[in-house]
Amino acid sequence: MLRAPALIAICLIVASVAPPRAQAAVVFEIARLSDKVARITGSGSFDSPSSDNGILFLSAVSDGGNGLVFLRGSMTAGAATVTDALIAGSPSSFLLRFDQDVQAGAAPSGRIRARILTASDWAAIGSRGDVVDRAGGLGLGSYRIVEGVPLPAPGLMLLGALAALGLARRRRTAGQTRRVSP
Repeated sequence: MLRAPALIAICLIVASVAPPRAQAAVVFEIARLSDKVARITGSGSFDSPSSDNGILFLSAVSDGGNGLVFLRGSMTAGAATVTDALIAGSPSSFLLRFDQDVQAGAAPSGRIRARILTASDWAAIGSRGDVVDRAGGLGLGSYRIVEGVPLPAPGLMLLGALAALGLARRRRTAGQTRRVSP
């Protein structure tokens, strides 16, 4: 029977010869703003290069048929820049296309806002899935869908600013006494 010090020594030896853990893969966060609109950001870095200029978010959308996605904003991963997106495959997956292959070690930066233009919807809040290479299905990372907080429209912000200016002017003029000429 092994004693506690011997057991601890064996555990330390096994731990010291264990292979190093892989670098953390890329993780994308899809902040769902509505059924059709989401804000996408990424963190970490790609362990492997992508091929065929794209990455697939498996089952990130409901099955509603293939179609287009309107993008706003920008996202890069190293020298590769997102050019467009679409819904493809069965089950439906979200495809981000880049202007070139994403290289290993590249980290995503920036954010994009994606609006689905088909019958598909974003998957439910709390959903998680794999991000894979478009050509061969090589695992590149993962995604999670979280509840997003919609940003106010620019017109609404302008209206609020004008209302604040109007209130400030009214307060200033209310404090002044009016002179009446005789």
